[in-house]
Amino acid sequence: MAGAATVQVCSTLYKNGIDYLKTFLEDLKSWMKSHSYSSINEIRGLLTSKSKEEQKLFSRTQYMKYYSNLE
Repeated sequence: MAGAATVQVCSTLYKNGIDYLKTFLEDLKSWMKSHSYSSINEIRGLLTSKSKEEQKLFSRTQYMKYYSNLE
């Protein structure tokens, strides 16, 4: 969503193993379908088109989601 042409998944593959790639792709496809996206190109750059306040809110929300799932 930030505009990158590739997705860095090295950390999750290192942590979860190469077999996790199948789960990652299935989850990505499911998320895209539930949000009515048919390609990565439709998603690319969405975050950067947001205002600075919206970007900060998005970042903070992701941070909170991540740490709430650790407990």
